[in-house]
Amino acid sequence: MFYIKHSVSSSVLLYFQICHGDTIRVKVNNELQDGGSLTIHWHGIHQFNTVWADGVPMITQCPIPSSTFFVYEFVADPPGTHWWHSHVGVQRGDGLYGALIVREPRQKEFNSKEYDFDLPQHYMLFNDWLSIPSITIFMVSTANGVPSEHSLSLLINGRSHNYDIDIDVPVSVFEVEQGFRYRMRIVNTAFGECNMRLVIESHPITIIATDGFEVKPIRVVDALNFTPGERLDFVLEASAIPSSYCIYIISSNYDLCPASGSAVLQYKNTPAVKLNCSVEPPSHIVFTTEGFDAATSNGDVTLKDTHALQSVDPALHKVDLRYYVVMDNQLKFYTSTNPEVNQTYSSVYRMNKVKFEFPHTPFVSLQQDDDVSACEMTPWNIAMHIDAQYCKPLNVSTDFDIACKCPIVAKAKLGQVIEFIVINQISVASHPMHLHGQSFRVLAQDRSTEHVSPTDLIDQDKTEGLPRLPLVSAVVKDTVNVPEFGYVIIRWKAENPGYWFFHCHVEYHAALGMAMVVQVGDEDEIPDPPKAFPSCSSWSPDL
Repeated sequence: MFYIKHSVSSSVLLYFQICHGDTIRVKVNNELQDGGSLTIHWHGIHQFNTVWADGVPMITQCPIPSSTFFVYEFVADPPGTHWWHSHVGVQRGDGLYGALIVREPRQKEFNSKEYDFDLPQHYMLFNDWLSIPSITIFMVSTANGVPSEHSLSLLINGRSHNYDIDIDVPVSVFEVEQGFRYRMRIVNTAFGECNMRLVIESHPITIIATDGFEVKPIRVVDALNFTPGERLDFVLEASAIPSSYCIYIISSNYDLCPASGSAVLQYKNTPAVKLNCSVEPPSHIVFTTEGFDAATSNGDVTLKDTHALQSVDPALHKVDLRYYVVMDNQLKFYTSTNPEVNQTYSSVYRMNKVKFEFPHTPFVSLQQDDDVSACEMTPWNIAMHIDAQYCKPLNVSTDFDIACKCPIVAKAKLGQVIEFIVINQISVASHPMHLHGQSFRVLAQDRSTEHVSPTDLIDQDKTEGLPRLPLVSAVVKDTVNVPEFGYVIIRWKAENPGYWFFHCHVEYHAALGMAMVVQVGDEDEIPDPPKAFPSCSSWSPDL
């Protein structure tokens, strides 16, 4: 578990609350006892003109070495519910994350009349907590081993009661007063494949924002499902009989994330009651971000039913650049020496048949060191322009015609409108994809009823066009779930020059290669980092 020094003694996790347009300056001292490096990513912040502060190791900066510090400085934009977390290895899974709320005057909000209070203490960070270090699970997951005995719990703000373990532990408590409406902000910070469901006993809720961007109020729902990296804002009306009520968090994909947890909603001036929150109440209407077709009953609501409140840039009606991005994974099997395992394997996750490999020097250092060799993605088709000297062969047997690893880059000119059609070829898991540096409109999020090849989907889109939502209603996000054997279509205008990471937010999927870089603008249009910016690269006395 990581310990984070800060001055907010009442908070379990470090919580930033700032005003829109403020300049944030954060000094990060690396005192990790294992001697490891780290970086901090400010998830949801666009980092306009400060790509060097985005916090992606070997893309926007060198990792912060042990016993040194790094100062991040950037403007708080856009407003909304965001968060921060480590972007090195699997450190996020052991607690290196926190809340980042960017506030704006209520008179500028579309939904300000929907609630009475927006209190600092009413944020919820959900995470999947392991009783053993995350790196252990990561290594086991990549090699099909047998982990040591451990437990998995879903926590809210670092606390929860796991009813599978007979231990009485404290839980997070959220206080309300009868007759008032409260804006609540929630973040799914999960390290693993934990799509989460929130249910608040006897309290239906109204959704008013996703990933920091307001939507037309969705009222009312009994539960909500969302995926790693996503944020939701909702309004809770304290209209029940004053008492104590269960807040349930349950995995909505239990086969991949067999865990649950709970917290308490406590009415002001009422005695605390010991609750049994082990059985989730029935939910009649569910809001889910997992897919347009993820509704399980007629009353359920998905992103397809969500109406954006931001005006549409007229330029978005014409696409200048379209990329088809196909995600899959490969396994290489070995004879196991472990008597508990018949066969073992190593796993690789790929985008357009390539496992992402970090470059030997950060992209932002290109102005000083023009020696970053990358695989450049070709628009309009799934073929990759691969130069043999840049794309290193993978040590994995494959039936695919291309199997290699390199820094994959999709390039766009400033001002171009980009559309990504992201296709998930994996049948057992969805992939929440996060784009750094900008937000996009979600035009489609569908799943095939049976296995359809990427070529079939691409041909269909090129000939008759895959269905797309009208731009005016398509919700604005920076993280979107790609369903199993499904696809999403996202569109945005490339206005923020820089090198922006696009990756799965399941931590080990990204670590095993499910990532790429979107370069917006030519090298001479991308802002230089500050003077004397730290550099790093490979070295040999022979160089």
